[in-house]
Amino acid sequence: MIDTTIKTDTKTTTTNALIEWEAPEYNHSVKTNEWYWAMGIVAAIFIIMGIWMQNFLFVIIILLSGFSMALFSARKPNMTNFAVTTRGLKIDKRIFPYEDLESFWVHYNPPHQKEIGIISKKLFMPRMVVPTGDTDPNKIRGHLVKFVAEEPHTESIAESLSRFIGF
Repeated sequence: MIDTTIKTDTKTTTTNALIEWEAPEYNHSVKTNEWYWAMGIVAAIFIIMGIWMQNFLFVIIILLSGFSMALFSARKPNMTNFAVTTRGLKIDKRIFPYEDLESFWVHYNPPHQKEIGIISKKLFMPRMVVPTGDTDPNKIRGHLVKFVAEEPHTESIAESLSRFIGF
């Protein structure tokens, strides 16, 4: 076990990390100029539709969405520290207690998909995707299965669409 010290505003707590790894916070695919052009054309079509329907709030939302997507797609992911501890799943300095986690499933289809899907019991955080990086997902699974139920998860439509368009 690896002894990890976590500092919070009021106290310092020690957790025992069973396995630790580092991975990018999300899978990043390099976007070509054609990708940006295609996104711009789709946004322009929606903007023209919004103007034609005289729905200017929709036009503003499409403008903001397109701009935000362009900025986010150009951003490189930060490296994030992950750990399975005796108390919960640790992502950077935040611990998600096992009591709050409903189930997990390892999605492993290299080189495109190497991640662990985690479903939370909390209403506003129903699903998390934890990348495994270069770490063997079977080792992570071996520790997680001791604390959280392992149940097959399917990708949501939003996740499938995001993966399809390279986001």
